Amino acid sequence: MMAERLIPQRFLDADKEPDQYLMPIADYEKYPLVSLKASVEPIKSLLFNCDTMVEIALRSCRRPSDALTQDESASIHLYTMQWSQPHASLYQLLNERLRSKNRESLIVWFHYLKLFFTALFKLRSIRGIVYRGVRQNLSNDYDEDHIWWGLSSCTEKLNVMEAFIGTHGSRTIFNIECFNGKPIRPHSHFQDEEEILLLPGTYFKVVDKWNAGNGLFIVHLKEEIPPYETLTPPFDVFPALMEKLAISGERKPLSARISTISKASRQLILISSLIKTDSCRCFHLEVKFNKWRQSGKTMAGGNGGGRELNQLDGPQGIFIDDSRHIFIADWRNNRIVEWKPDGHEGTVIIGENGQGSRLNQLNYPIGVIVDKQNNSLIIADSWNRRVIRWWDRNQQDILIENIRCSSLAIDKDGYLYVCDDDKNEVRSWKIGEKGEGKLVAGGHGKGSQLDQFNLPQVIFVDDEQSVYVSDAWNHRVMKWRKDAREGIVVAGGNGCGNNL
Repeated sequence: MMAERLIPQRFLDADKEPDQYLMPIADYEKYPLVSLKASVEPIKSLLFNCDTMVEIALRSCRRPSDALTQDESASIHLYTMQWSQPHASLYQLLNERLRSKNRESLIVWFHYLKLFFTALFKLRSIRGIVYRGVRQNLSNDYDEDHIWWGLSSCTEKLNVMEAFIGTHGSRTIFNIECFNGKPIRPHSHFQDEEEILLLPGTYFKVVDKWNAGNGLFIVHLKEEIPPYETLTPPFDVFPALMEKLAISGERKPLSARISTISKASRQLILISSLIKTDSCRCFHLEVKFNKWRQSGKTMAGGNGGGRELNQLDGPQGIFIDDSRHIFIADWRNNRIVEWKPDGHEGTVIIGENGQGSRLNQLNYPIGVIVDKQNNSLIIADSWNRRVIRWWDRNQQDILIENIRCSSLAIDKDGYLYVCDDDKNEVRSWKIGEKGEGKLVAGGHGKGSQLDQFNLPQVIFVDDEQSVYVSDAWNHRVMKWRKDAREGIVVAGGNGCGNNL
């Protein structure tokens, strides 16, 4: 058996999860992204020998994988480090706050959470079976559903968990079907545990539970979309819609929030096909059939995540022009790539100057559209909080500043539509026009009324300038006619679920 002193206690703290619904973990995402050293300044007084531990983490992450920065990787490393007794480890103190109903006690952690959660959200998500355990019988506490508010350390290897909890006495193993596990082994201080981290606010349905004998109880949990947003993402996250249209044969889940959004997105794409709109956040296609094919054809990428010309890494918005060329916001690669029909590799249109905030740079672009009238590209440059026009390598303009744009659209008259999921509204501008633009949908705060949104994501505009909006956390698709004061529900609107 593994030596007791080597067992990180974060694997065995499921008994500390509160059996109640807490307020969402939010507002940290509004903080700036800073270095690891700067992020721990507000909590240094809580951690023994903090400077030394941070230095060890940074030096251990000089060559980070998964396209993380050194600071992002080191934030994960620091979380997994075990402080010597009797001093509390960072993960212990942080999870105490995440599990507390006093959300104000989290504020001093916000700088670290922004860096840490940014790193975790950038990691790929895995679907599969993972295990977590505790040295007592918790089976009676799990009946219908449960939310784990702390970060949940799990392992893919059952024998590792069995070694952690032992073979005698009362103990519980959670057999978890997850779709949003974060594999942190390359960034962990302990790399032999195959650690999979589940994000705070992960929601489970209890599938089954039984007494396996000899003091061992098994609880079978299945991760599902939470009934409300339990954790606000650290940045704008949206899945590549190519996955949703079976353009690619492989589909990978990204996060609880993304899974919710993707359902609304699929409904909105179908609506777009019916109205044969010419504008959307990502593409336009004339659909010749109303039944999905059983297998799709890969039109771009499909060679694993990476920076080569035949690869993509976290693609987000796409747009297909009249020549059926696909323009892709290649999110993690901070570039816009053009793929020709039946092409084997793409051409980098924008992104040769690396990640950054200069006019000739991008910082996690989330959407792209082609402005045919002006022969230019319009890009939602999400982390730079701006919408830019790209004429060529030598000429770029900022069209809109200080905006958290989740999607773009352009209508037949050349009006630009921008969805702001921070303000829960959609505005339009005549191309080249400055100012605040015209409010065309939402704008009455976060909510579920017909004149409100709760995290609007994809937008489409038809020939009559009606705007269709996937209203993610209201689980519905809304239509706003031109000059309307409120929208109408055209899909969903009956809560979260998979019923038709």
